[in-house]
Amino acid sequence: MPWSVRVYLAVLLSLIGVYPASAEVMVRGTQGGLTVHADDVAVRDVLDAISRQTGVPIHGARHLSEPISLGLTETGLLDVMSRILSGISYFAIHEAAPDGTLRITEIVVLAPEGRAGAAHETAPDIGVHSAEVLERALGETGLGREALLRAAVHGEDPRLQADALTVLGHLNTREGYLAVLDSATATSRDERIAALRTLATVEATEALPLLAAALQETDFALKSGALELIATLPGDGALRLLERSLSDPDPSVRLATVELVGRRTDVDSVALLQKAVRDENGAISATAEGFLRGRREGMDER
Repeated sequence: MPWSVRVYLAVLLSLIGVYPASAEVMVRGTQGGLTVHADDVAVRDVLDAISRQTGVPIHGARHLSEPISLGLTETGLLDVMSRILSGISYFAIHEAAPDGTLRITEIVVLAPEGRAGAAHETAPDIGVHSAEVLERALGETGLGREALLRAAVHGEDPRLQADALTVLGHLNTREGYLAVLDSATATSRDERIAALRTLATVEATEALPLLAAALQETDFALKSGALELIATLPGDGALRLLERSLSDPDPSVRLATVELVGRRTDVDSVALLQKAVRDENGAISATAEGFLRGRREGMDER
């Protein structure tokens, strides 16, 4: 009997933590019953240990660096996930075996920039809406996992598009990846930004060229969305795009760039702020000077 694939979206709920800090994590058992103990360990490291123990890939969690402490015994995988993170949506992909049992094959965190223990402002709405739509679509069409997700991408709801694109980007398949690339040049601003966010999150080689192309558009919302993603990327290519945006004819774009650069902590961002100080727009130069002053004061305190 062929395996059927069902896609569930869950919203992660409560964080628990009671153990003293010792920077250790221990995971035993299977996805049906896990024992997990963590003492002051980064969320991403706890999830990595769970992934290695269960054999279930957990994608999109590399930004979750907040330390947690917890202790769970004989707890199902999804319940473990719900107790580790708070308010962050994820897809749990299940496969049904011929004997009728369900097993989780992959998990994709939909808000990698989210924060464990703090509610993601749109997660409850996205979670409920996407779960209903995906379940109904699967029941009515019998589509496979990727076909269903591609259909969701081309639907009319931008929230569902963003979720589906995130999952497609992490599935490590040619079809899913091509679907994300196609959406990265879509006419819909929401679909395009969602696809670009997915490519930036997985650090795809195509991310920077596509983000650079978005910066050439006249739509400020699209350009500012691209800038936010570029500011999170490492490397000289991202820095060059930020520097180019400091010369954008639109002062709103230049100001947005300064604010994003000012939040970076790398040494190279100082040179960009120094360039922005010489901007003819008073608000831009003052903002850049404020960030530089804050860094100087921080150095003095050390």
